[in-house]
Amino acid sequence: MAFLQRRKMLAGLVVLVVVLVGVGIVTVSAIIAELDPGDKGDTTVRFPTYTIAGLAATATSLPTVSPSPLPTEALPTPSPPAEPLPIRFFDVSPELSQVDFGVEMGAVTIDGVFPIRSGAITLEPVGDELRVYVWLEIEVDEVTADTALVETVLRGAMRTGDFPLSYYNAASQELVPVTDKVIYFALEGNLQVSGVVNDEYVMDVEAQLIGGDMTATAVAALDLSQHGIELPDVLAGSTITLTARLQAFQIDEPPPSFQPSTQ
Repeated sequence: MAFLQRRKMLAGLVVLVVVLVGVGIVTVSAIIAELDPGDKGDTTVRFPTYTIAGLAATATSLPTVSPSPLPTEALPTPSPPAEPLPIRFFDVSPELSQVDFGVEMGAVTIDGVFPIRSGAITLEPVGDELRVYVWLEIEVDEVTADTALVETVLRGAMRTGDFPLSYYNAASQELVPVTDKVIYFALEGNLQVSGVVNDEYVMDVEAQLIGGDMTATAVAALDLSQHGIELPDVLAGSTITLTARLQAFQIDEPPPSFQPSTQ
């Protein structure tokens, strides 16, 4: 008798689990069905881009040396002025760069990638230091993740068909030294996601420039709710972590993706 009761209890538990799993699948399917990425293809940049201060700021005229009216001995030859630092332009390689992200799903972090379509980094001399400018076009509609569910949810919640590109245009908060050693600094500027701009988005950067080759890693948390995006309950909260991994190479002129204007 006790054996039969245990079998009935076990059968009941199995049925309950099956029902709960079925309800969960139906719920997730319903959530996915409501998420429409759209198809407007709006790539409008909704903020003014940073400009470079101008080449005139780096020009240095030779000093005028007046001869002594009554020279009695040879005067020392003045040292030539130091060469002004040039503005340097770097093209971000889409093949070697990407924006990694992590999103919480239950107790698990799901990793994924947003590809970079194009980008540029500019080093503007300010005295004997540099101001760093960054421009990135990020292909959010080409998102990939460890699970297809996360890809589908992000595409729908972020309306990546309506807004297939996100943009980041930022400048270093502080001047950085001229060096080939690893440096650390913060970028602050405009981040546009789903057509909504956060004009105070900060990323912490680790970068190194050796010759004409630059590598940089920029990290930050991104609260998607600040861009009008609410993630469904299948994901934990509205915040994802971003890690931009950039490889850039020096070029002679500003790349087409970034045309700074002189003032």
